[in-house]
Amino acid sequence: MLCAVLVVLLVPGRSSLDRPRRPVSAQELLRSLRPPSDKDFWLAFAGRFLFIFS
Repeated sequence: MLCAVLVVLLVPGRSSLDRPRRPVSAQELLRSLRPPSDKDFWLAFAGRFLFIFS
């Protein structure tokens, strides 16, 4: 907790309001929500699901 307070006090915050924003289309948004097709992802997903379900 002390380290978190030190980071907040010592690290200067920068606003991102002045940075240009790229427009996002609906198709790009839907494409980003698609789960990965990697086998390791699905093995970890199934393992965690079964662990929580049990």
